[in-house]
Amino acid sequence: MKSLSAWKTLGALLLSLVSIAAQAAPNAYVVNVLDGATGSVTVIDTADNSVVITVPIPATATAVSGPQEIVINRTSTRAYIANFLDDTVEVLQLSDNTFLAEIALPGSGSPIDLAFRPNTDLLYVVRQSGDVVVVDTAAGTTGTVLGSPIVTTFQGTQAIVFNGSGSRAYVANLGSARVSAIAADANPPALVPAPNNAIVTGDQPTDVEYDAVANRLFVTNAGDDNISIFNINPTTDAATADGPPLALGGQPLGVRLTPDRSRIFVSFPFGNGIASFANTSPFGGPFVSTPTGTRPQYFNFRLSDSRLYVTNGGTSGNTANDSISVFDIAGATATPIANNPFPVRNNPKYVAIADGSPGPAPAAGTLQFDPAAVTVAENVAGGVVTLTVTRTGGSTGAVSATVTPTPGSAASGSDFTATATPATISFVDGDATAKTVTVPINNDSTDDDNESFTVTLSAPTGGAVLGADTATVTIMDDDPAPGGGGTPAPAPAGDGGGGGGGGGCTLNADRAADYGLPLLLLSAGLFYAFRRRIGK
Repeated sequence: MKSLSAWKTLGALLLSLVSIAAQAAPNAYVVNVLDGATGSVTVIDTADNSVVITVPIPATATAVSGPQEIVINRTSTRAYIANFLDDTVEVLQLSDNTFLAEIALPGSGSPIDLAFRPNTDLLYVVRQSGDVVVVDTAAGTTGTVLGSPIVTTFQGTQAIVFNGSGSRAYVANLGSARVSAIAADANPPALVPAPNNAIVTGDQPTDVEYDAVANRLFVTNAGDDNISIFNINPTTDAATADGPPLALGGQPLGVRLTPDRSRIFVSFPFGNGIASFANTSPFGGPFVSTPTGTRPQYFNFRLSDSRLYVTNGGTSGNTANDSISVFDIAGATATPIANNPFPVRNNPKYVAIADGSPGPAPAAGTLQFDPAAVTVAENVAGGVVTLTVTRTGGSTGAVSATVTPTPGSAASGSDFTATATPATISFVDGDATAKTVTVPINNDSTDDDNESFTVTLSAPTGGAVLGADTATVTIMDDDPAPGGGGTPAPAPAGDGGGGGGGGGCTLNADRAADYGLPLLLLSAGLFYAFRRRIGK
């Protein structure tokens, strides 16, 4: 029995290792739009660019799925594919490359692009009708559709991208020459306030990319053969053009920022190539062009190194040109690697890459005072000081922290009231909007030095951590210094007289009647005493 148990344990260990190895394989997943009646997904081992398997997309009732974009979840366990023609999303299990389920979307609208909100399981599905539908993929194999739809933008929706924190999503609207800005951190998500919810681009914007560090948005305009670049103000949502659009030619399609943020790559279906330029403002040349296969479409990077995968859609009726080009982009130019390009199935268009390592767990975020030092007048309007608490680095789950004022050189009761409103600062799931805390300031009549107290965050809940957890509040005294009953009155004009203070007298013409006689008698007395002393 012991021997059998040992063999079972060893067998389980081997199966576990095989499973881990299968999941960790650096695979690329290519959507072949016109392969068969419903399309297919080709799985490529990026270690040697060999085809692992091609999996047909399951037929629906209409058997016309029209697969489009493919994305991989943050744990690298599942891929999600938009079906343009039947308003569904397919779910592919990556451990064994089998389709698990099909997510039915409400209404109709032709889903064309997908993106996960960073560090969450929330899948945003954009449809060409202008609708944006959100699916919580953590709820079973089919997930839960949130709203129907969540947001409606302009017609001709084409692509979506998030900023680094996931607080904003940007949607390219091909038919309206606009990019819609969505507040993804709102509950429910909604367009940001006008006019910043509609960024004017060039003709036929086809793809969008976001530089999370520089807060910069890139938009390819196929109708104008150029790319628009905008600087985004993360506080106001205002988009400011970073110079005029860059003229590229060749009807640019896809746009992506390299993993190290050094360069921007653009694909040109009618130029049979890709081009790149430095991610440095002001933008311009030189543009480094590299030939690809026939009609390059969209592309993606392998995050573990400097590998670029480009889908070549080929020409209608000629599947010999349907291929994948692979480049090493470590140097100044994109260098083709061995076995490049290599064939796949009919009309490859989209590619996603699972590097094998699970993505980061959802982040609850960091709570902190910002700023952590505030100065307030003793007679502040409203009688309160206002402090700001921010949530950064994630917004998953509901979180809170306790707020406690503590005396310092400022005394509780006389200088301020040691009560915070609210006493507990709270953020709901997905909420990264800054909150405010107020503490009453007492305006006394005592002349004091400037005094201070602190306000502290403690006891965070929901997995949140604390950053700058103490804010210092300095109260500026507004009371006059004691002595003389206040500020002395200025000397009257006309004689430049001095004195004053301590009961002294000021001699001037107006007060001659008060002091003239006493001074005359005093002078006479002093003169008489002097004469007596000298004997005259």
